[in-house]
Amino acid sequence: MTERVYAILSMLIVQFFLGMGENVLGTPASDASTLHNAVAGIVLGLHALTAIGIIIAAVQINRLRPNASPWVQKWTVRGAASVGLAFVSGLLTLATSWSEFFSFLMASGFILAFTSYGLVLLSLSSKQRPSKPAK
Repeated sequence: MTERVYAILSMLIVQFFLGMGENVLGTPASDASTLHNAVAGIVLGLHALTAIGIIIAAVQINRLRPNASPWVQKWTVRGAASVGLAFVSGLLTLATSWSEFFSFLMASGFILAFTSYGLVLLSLSSKQRPSKPAK
């Protein structure tokens, strides 16, 4: 489970930077240059693909959840719910006129997911440390 939690945290970091790039560039527009539209489209596509990868990782982590402690189980469910919130809010950001509101919800879900999986990783890491030999 630890490797998958590392993976989802890494993808969340990449997602953060892609989201910031998308925020700076904006979505492809008809009045922008071809280069701008190409770069904005690539960043948006990578942002969407990374989101799908994060969802897959969250599902995999939740499938491993029964083998973990109750505390880890609770936080993996919260992490998956936060990923779901961020994903749905991201779709609604693009699809509705309330983009500022849904963008805020997407960022909130992202922060909650990163915090949840960070706590899971800390918990798993502390349990895997070798104990000090008895003297």
